[in-house]
Order: sequence, then C-alpha cells, then structure tokens
Amino acid sequence: MDAPISNKRAAAARERAPPTAWASATRLAGVGLLVVCAWAVLRLHASVTTMPRHPPSLAEMLLSFVTVLTGLGGAMASFIGPDLFRSQPRPPRAGPAGIDHS
Repeated sequence: MDAPISNKRAAAARERAPPTAWASATRLAGVGLLVVCAWAVLRLHASVTTMPRHPPSLAEMLLSFVTVLTGLGGAMASFIGPDLFRSQPRPPRAGPAGIDHS
C-alpha cells in the first residue's frame, strides 16, 4: 500500500526538479529545427519569386513539406520542451452510453 504513495512522491519530486540537460537539449533541438525552417522559407521565397512564373516543381513541394514539418516540430520542441515526452494519465474506460464499468 505504501509503494504507490512513494511513487507519487517521486513523480512529484521529478516534476519540481530544475531543468536538466535533457530539457536544454530538447529546446536547443527545437531552435535548430526553426533555423532549418527559416532557411527553407528563404529558399522557397527565392524559388517562387523567380521569373518566369512556373508551376511548382517536385523540389519546391518537398521543400514546402520540410518547411511545415520543421516549423511545427521546432515550435513544439522550443516552447513546450521536455514536457512533450511526459506521460499523461489515462482516463477510465467507459462502456456503452458513457457508463463506467470499472
């Protein structure tokens, strides 16, 4: 009976712990992804504004895909940081019509 309480205390202590190297590495990786995103945006802008106008090539489509992925991933890693990888409690399962059968 005492084991779950001590596990809860340990989990609470981990949440109150100061940021570690893992947190810094996660945020630094996010900043790196945002740098890649900025580079991709500049390349996309240069390719779209060149004359003559042309339909998007496969390279431009892939570059736009990279821009979106690195932008979203970098923003999440930079702003949320290591909390991205924190486990979340699962809600209890509900049966038909929302009735809890546990």
